[in-house]
Amino acid sequence: MQWTHVDGADLYRLTLVDASSQVLFTISVADTLLVLPDSVELVPNRTYLWKVDARIGFARWAGSELAEFSIAGSRRR
Repeated sequence: MQWTHVDGADLYRLTLVDASSQVLFTISVADTLLVLPDSVELVPNRTYLWKVDARIGFARWAGSELAEFSIAGSRRR
């Protein structure tokens, strides 16, 4: 997962949810790039949503919109 740097941000909080809004994974990191751990199993052709909040000051956060994505499944022959 990769997102754009926010000026003044010192921490980013990534949240990954499924289509029913159940939180699957959340983490706070200082970088704008994250490889999901193997413990997060994404099923092909299912819809997921993710967002990133950037900490831009003491107790101040700027959040992205939810972005939808899915993992492509294997092609059938």
